[in-house]
Amino acid sequence: MKTIGIYPGQFQPPHKGHYEAYKKLKQTAGADTFVATTDFDPTLEAALHFGDKEQIWSRHGVPGSHIRKVKNPLEPKEILDNYDPNTTVVIMAVNNETTMKLIDKSSYYKGIGFTGGKFLPFKNHIYILTVDDSKIGEKRFTSKNIREALGSHRYTKTQKEQWFKYFFGWFDLGLFELLKNKYANAHQSDSFQQDTIREQLSKEIRKVVSELSYDNTSSSTDIGDGSSLPTVDNMAKNNADARQQTQQQKQDLNKQKQELERNLKSQQSDLKWKNNSVMSLRKDDIPNTRDQIDAVNKQMSNTSINPPTSGT
Repeated sequence: MKTIGIYPGQFQPPHKGHYEAYKKLKQTAGADTFVATTDFDPTLEAALHFGDKEQIWSRHGVPGSHIRKVKNPLEPKEILDNYDPNTTVVIMAVNNETTMKLIDKSSYYKGIGFTGGKFLPFKNHIYILTVDDSKIGEKRFTSKNIREALGSHRYTKTQKEQWFKYFFGWFDLGLFELLKNKYANAHQSDSFQQDTIREQLSKEIRKVVSELSYDNTSSSTDIGDGSSLPTVDNMAKNNADARQQTQQQKQDLNKQKQELERNLKSQQSDLKWKNNSVMSLRKDDIPNTRDQIDAVNKQMSNTSINPPTSGT
């Protein structure tokens, strides 16, 4: 009976944690252990196409012949079609969440720990090896954390080079430039530039990215020459705090806007009242001075003034 291993995933990007999971699967399944990944059109969240991922996996040390492009990583027909379903055992490595989904979905999938050492060919079952591929060293990082660390324009090239070495376990200038540029484009395109409120929210988002990607606190992970990587605990706390702060700021700005609108409405009402009052005053309360002057003139014309006479 032949045994093969399949490690499926999107791998955006395939970092050191992924490679450690691949090695664990290879130790279990043997030399014929494959990476199965897709080639969808790049998006902001998935900027790498198959060729990019293939280069990184090859740099990790996986043979090119064992890096396969598939339509659906969890149903890698492009690999399975090359093997006899009656004589080939298949062991697939996935994380704990995916393991639960597959086993709950169908009895076709079996946990590798419940076989008692007896394996059936993939005509009957595919066996699941659960791996934790989010760990790099002793810390856990999401693929999004890595994309943000390499893509944010707030960090120097030297810092990004250090992070690249930490995330991948080696440094390749060509691949570093590839990821840095692709993730920079994705990072910069996700901004708010339409009005004052959105611009302020955009600044808050960049602040969140800064706190997620680089933290100089004493609880951070040292990676070399004084630079530090954020711990997972700090990432989660900062992310939650920043989201709460952004929501609070949005509420405050909305209150400020409503207050300004109320003030404007009040001012307009006052102005209208004053205009009406002035018109009424001019009409009813201001004396007709011209009529009074005419009356005085009339009195003066009707009054004779005799010159004084000299005494004799």
